[in-house]
Amino acid sequence: MIDNEICSLAHGTYNLGFLAIRNDTNGRRLAEWWNERLLEYCFDDKTNGIFVDQKWCDLVPAMFDGVMIVRDPRLQRRQLELEQPQGRDRERRRRARQRQPAALLPFHQAWADQATR
Repeated sequence: MIDNEICSLAHGTYNLGFLAIRNDTNGRRLAEWWNERLLEYCFDDKTNGIFVDQKWCDLVPAMFDGVMIVRDPRLQRRQLELEQPQGRDRERRRRARQRQPAALLPFHQAWADQATR
């Protein structure tokens, strides 16, 4: 458990494998704010508290109204966990996937690029 918490402190609290932004005034404001940050600060500099796009989202619930954080564990799957569970938690993750399959399958642009070749 503590490993996950330390990892979240370095890389960001929220899993951005699934992100939805409503097309309304507040959502557009959020998207514009995030875009501005990423144009200048989308890189890995954990020493200064920056981790690509993900760490910025730690600020979103405090800065924008109507933010909803979905805690459905089926949406909290990383691609690595779906493909190759490893390490000491391998068996626990395998059993968890059998009990509760992912609600969404992760998508990565590289897959689409390979499919069109």
